[in-house]
Parts: sequence; structure tokens; C-alpha cells
Amino acid sequence: MSDDRYSMSISLNVLNHLGLNLYSNTPAVLAEVIANSWDADAAQATVNFEIDKNEITVLDDGVGMDLEDVNDKYLHVGYQKRKSSHRTTLGRKPMGR
Repeated sequence: MSDDRYSMSISLNVLNHLGLNLYSNTPAVLAEVIANSWDADAAQATVNFEIDKNEITVLDDGVGMDLEDVNDKYLHVGYQKRKSSHRTTLGRKPMGR
């Protein structure tokens, strides 16, 4: 069952605030979003291109974040997950930045 109550969007304007070298082009952004699917233990990620809407959507079946993860990791700008020995529930090493 799909849960459409939550939708994440990323403005490319964030590059102006965080640094232009973080993501240099659209394929790099897509690679990061798909890496985040891996980090969420997704078995499948689907990329939809809607050219007429100038929109790209990535859907996955990964595990979402609880309130603690959102506050302590996602909303913690500069959080460095690679410095810890963190593994996902399936034992994966995180890939996303």
C-alpha cells in the first residue's frame, strides 16, 4: 500500500547554500537519491521521468525514518554517518552523503 502523505522535494537552490561542488549535475543528484534508497534497505527503487512536467520521482520500498532519526540525522546538517560503524538493519554500509 502506498502512503502518499509524505513527499520529499529537494530544491537545487540548496547547492548555493551548501556548496556547488557537492552535486555538480542532475545525474549526481539522482545517484545520491538512489544511494539513500540503498541506505534505507530498499530492495527496489523506481525512477519515473515526467518530461512534460519537468519532474523526476524516485520511489523505493526502504525503511523510513522515525522521529528520532529525522531530528538527530536528517535535520542535523553536517551529520557524518560514515564516521560511525553504523550498518543498516540488513548489514549494509551507508552510501549516501
